[in-house]
Amino acid sequence: ADMKAVLDKVPESEKNGAQIPDYDNFENVLDELSVALSNASDVKINFSKETVSKDLIIREMQVAFFAENYAVAKSIISNLYAGPYKCDISKATLQLADSATNDITTAKVSALVNIVYYEYSGSEQKDTNSAP
Repeated sequence: ADMKAVLDKVPESEKNGAQIPDYDNFENVLDELSVALSNASDVKINFSKETVSKDLIIREMQVAFFAENYAVAKSIISNLYAGPYKCDISKATLQLADSATNDITTAKVSALVNIVYYEYSGSEQKDTNSAP
């Protein structure tokens, strides 16, 4: 996929004022994940190998967590999306964590969210700024 195709997948992030940072923004993304997931429990993050598309680095991850109820889970997902770094949530699945209840408004829920973060590779800038 070319850069335009990749960027076309994330138009909503523009509305949040999200920026595509330069590579390597991974520590900042981890800090944002930590803040966004502060109301979650049993958080597990599975990081995929980063990929390159033209001048973009694409970081895919799958985030699993439990939340007190549907409203809290929805808020956590909104916070993940509304962060300062360009991202795309390609899939979010919420389900009751306990089959003994069927009230998603009060029961604990489990969530599985696929997130993609974008960074500029900056290879051209790094090459021109490097000392001989």
